[in-house]
Amino acid sequence: TAQSLISSEPGNLARKEKVTKHLVAVLQNDGMTRASAEKLFSEFSCDGYLQEEGFFNLLRKLEESWGLERQDSELMAMMLKRWRLRANATRGTLGLPLWPL
Repeated sequence: TAQSLISSEPGNLARKEKVTKHLVAVLQNDGMTRASAEKLFSEFSCDGYLQEEGFFNLLRKLEESWGLERQDSELMAMMLKRWRLRANATRGTLGLPLWPL
């Protein structure tokens, strides 16, 4: 989690450095950020839509390749569900999803 990345234990420092290097490499320019996002999206989407299963597969890949922790993935999934609830509520669906997530 974010709290574990703050601690200065040797293992955490190595993980923090690995995640930071990935983020810096991707965020250095807009083109690389967009290309990276499109590549991940196309890898896990189905017919141009990222369904729940694809999203969780994406999170698992980020856990393995970037060194994110399981709790971070769970937090991202929770935030996505909260965002979808708000988005659906503002569209007039009373917070109910148009397709399940």
